[in-house]
Amino acid sequence: MVSKYLLKISMTEKKSKYNHFKIALFFYHMLFVLTAYYYVINNGGDALKYWLKDIDLNANHWFHFLSFGTDLILFLNYPLVKYFELPLLFGFFLYGVIGYFGILQFYGVSKKIVGENPVFKGLNLLQIFMFLPSLHFWTSILGKDPIIFWGIAIFLNALISKEKNLKLFLSLFLIVLIRPHVALFLIICFLVPYFIFKFKEINNPFRYVFFTALATAFSTVFLLSISQIENLDYDKAIRFNDHSLKSLEYSNSYIPMKSYSYPEKIFAINFRPLFFDVHNYWGIFVSIENIFLLSLYLAFLFLIVFKFSKIKWNLFMFLIIFYNLLSSVIYVKRYSDLGLLIRTKNMFQPFMVLIIISVFTQFIVNNKLKNETEAY
Repeated sequence: MVSKYLLKISMTEKKSKYNHFKIALFFYHMLFVLTAYYYVINNGGDALKYWLKDIDLNANHWFHFLSFGTDLILFLNYPLVKYFELPLLFGFFLYGVIGYFGILQFYGVSKKIVGENPVFKGLNLLQIFMFLPSLHFWTSILGKDPIIFWGIAIFLNALISKEKNLKLFLSLFLIVLIRPHVALFLIICFLVPYFIFKFKEINNPFRYVFFTALATAFSTVFLLSISQIENLDYDKAIRFNDHSLKSLEYSNSYIPMKSYSYPEKIFAINFRPLFFDVHNYWGIFVSIENIFLLSLYLAFLFLIVFKFSKIKWNLFMFLIIFYNLLSSVIYVKRYSDLGLLIRTKNMFQPFMVLIIISVFTQFIVNNKLKNETEAY
């Protein structure tokens, strides 16, 4: 299927730079699939569990796993492992392809937010950003992450394109089934504000409200079930999160998140590990990328403080910033392990970087126009 897709790209529009970019992106992504596979083989990880390596398949039948969350991934993988006896590497390739299509959807979101061709000194900023290593690593590993990223990207693509149809809500319900808390974030940060501020642009408000309410109900029920909180008990939820933080205390990349101030917590989830956190060569690569991201955020903060009135804002820019902030605030109450924080932020930080690139692009274009005007 993938080979036919690549052949179709190269044959139909051979001279298209965009299609060449997609092919290059695919092979680049496959390198990360192999890297992720190598990492898990040597260091272990959840991917082994998702490929049912620790489960007695003879003692557990297929429909035993028909549920939501982790069990749904096990249900989907069960026949591939049990009946077809496919190896772990195939699983990485399969989920890696899903991750690749997620990145293509993300690129579609990028072009709608930033523009088709944000060029600086002959370089396409969006296409360069699409090669960010963490974006590919966490969408190439066998597990929930490629599917969730793909779902979020489809969801935002449909919403920005004003396609309030099945694509929007099917992607949301896919996320509901696997990570209901992420679905709740999307509902709170996007669907509810969009209904309030863009009501007139919704073709069928009743259907929109119905599916949003249905997704909210299922997300809430599934989340309470996964967290073993039987009802909306705030104190029990706090105890659940505290137990989660404490349970990671003996991991190799544990940080004392509970003792941090809130600014330190937000900094940790978005920009750590840095070099002082590094324990192996994998950490060095992550640190370099985090320094790059920190530089982008600082430049963005500078523009917000000193050039806010010159920035052309739109609703989706504010919603994505809200999504980034809400995700950061919630996840720091749940995780105290740098490895988990790195993986988790891939669900929201790439979208925040798009807003930063969009603002940078505005100033690049304005400066270009100003220089051309002065030349005349």
